[in-house]
Amino acid sequence: MHDVHLPPFASFAPSQWRQLDAAWCEVFDLRLGWDVTAFGGTDFAAQGLTLFTLRNGSPKGMPYEKCYAEKIMHVRRRAGYADAFPLAQA
Repeated sequence: MHDVHLPPFASFAPSQWRQLDAAWCEVFDLRLGWDVTAFGGTDFAAQGLTLFTLRNGSPKGMPYEKCYAEKIMHVRRRAGYADAFPLAQA
């Protein structure tokens, strides 16, 4: 397996998010964190995925100077995906 370490805000409870101050603006401005989708469908188990955005660039580098993004995507193994997204075997 891969050894991926997510930032502390990956596991914040809703009550923790409500208490964050202006020091956390970049997380909100660049929409860092979890995305969960079933691509408009209703069967997440069959077609859904989760994505975590660690870093995200901002338009024209302002006010944050990153021009790149770092994201982690988690997709379950299921029929149809193996051919579309071949994974290297460890």
